[in-house]
Amino acid sequence: MYMPHELDEAADKIRDRKLSAADGAPHNIDETWAIYVGERPDCSLWGASHKRAREFGTMQDCNTSKVNAAMLAAHRAMYKAASDGDLAAFNAQVAEVQRLFLITYIQATLKYAELMDRAVAAKDQETLQADQAEGYMFFRTIEPFIARANNRSAEAIANVLRPGNPAPPNTLAIVRPALEATYGRLGITPADIGTFVIPRRRLPGLEESGLVVITPVDAYL
Repeated sequence: MYMPHELDEAADKIRDRKLSAADGAPHNIDETWAIYVGERPDCSLWGASHKRAREFGTMQDCNTSKVNAAMLAAHRAMYKAASDGDLAAFNAQVAEVQRLFLITYIQATLKYAELMDRAVAAKDQETLQADQAEGYMFFRTIEPFIARANNRSAEAIANVLRPGNPAPPNTLAIVRPALEATYGRLGITPADIGTFVIPRRRLPGLEESGLVVITPVDAYL
């Protein structure tokens, strides 16, 4: 993920008082927002948050997840701090960006843990293997943060999600409490995460809800 590099570079530029919108610290914030929304938001981190929010009941409104709304606010605040040369304010918003990333990836980890349980119950080995690989991929992205908050939790989750390891019939019962044990240190609440529900009918996609390229870009500008 390239966003942390851009944020580190912005912090360095703030320290060096390189505050030009064209090539200074504010420019790096433009870059991080572009990375977050992507060329096609439906295939980006913005889109991933939107999908998870629909599944976990954490939408702010019909078109925007709570995480995406907060991510936009954090980027606006980072841009101002970068323009003002306020490193303390900038670092506070970087911490918020990190917290928001964790929410989306925790939701994804929980989703695939539950899907694994359903595949085990259905004796569907092919689907189980695919869900285990997906869950492990999402978890690996945040594993260092989980381990820093609670190393035993990180080990327990990795053990059941690692592809090739036998999947118990109660993966979610292992993964969910292990993640919840880290929430306090990560600044996350159960309400931030919500509850995973597999919809009975197909929910409108990003292209149907109006959340396409122009929305996040215009909002930022």
